[in-house]
Amino acid sequence: MGIIFRDMSQTSPVRAIIIDRQIFREFDSRISVYSLDYGRLDLIVRGTKRPKSKLAGHCEPLTEVDLMIVKGKKYDYAGSAKSVNAFSKLKNNYDLLLDAGQVAKILKRLIKSGEIDNRIYFLLKEYLELINKNNTSKDRSSLILLFFIFKLISYLGYLPQLNSCLVCNMKKESSKYFFNYEEGGLICESCRKGNKGNLLITSETIEVMKIVLNSEIEVMSKLIISHETLAEFKKILNIYLRYNLNYKM
Repeated sequence: MGIIFRDMSQTSPVRAIIIDRQIFREFDSRISVYSLDYGRLDLIVRGTKRPKSKLAGHCEPLTEVDLMIVKGKKYDYAGSAKSVNAFSKLKNNYDLLLDAGQVAKILKRLIKSGEIDNRIYFLLKEYLELINKNNTSKDRSSLILLFFIFKLISYLGYLPQLNSCLVCNMKKESSKYFFNYEEGGLICESCRKGNKGNLLITSETIEVMKIVLNSEIEVMSKLIISHETLAEFKKILNIYLRYNLNYKM
């Protein structure tokens, strides 16, 4: 799906974050971006492989840019590009770069071209800003990554039920709970018999998942959780992704 242009000039300015860049033909590149006004777009950038290219340095993955989009007969093109934020600190940290690469991968996999949701743009921007400015530990970086993915899939319509049992609709403080990845939510111990797809989940992990869904990403730089809770959150989220979206972290 291409851009619906605002006027007859067939060009449009776009603020976007580049999520992927690949070689296209001999001298050009194809970039995937998530834009503020048009959602995810796939664009051709001409001449990036030429030695004197002025666009190449502004079209690196994980860079926020101002683009001028030009409508083409077969492809849409980035006619100009100017870097707004290169997030250079995270690009010099191998572990952070791996996590940011996971974010780019899931966006490209789960978001179709032309789908628009400004919440996703700001979630991506805030994620990159947070990991770029903090000297985060590996566990902290993992928690921020899980925040991004869990928040993203909630925006895509996969918001789990975490406040009560899916079957009896009761909230039982003393009960053991299971996360049902098929139905998308909690099932209490009394109701779990006969239901498939149940994973035992601790009250600590339930609380972390609730905090993620109801908080801004900045909270993840201060939230204190155990390594075991982080591992359980990651395990449950990974299984939930695999079952519902055929995606593995």
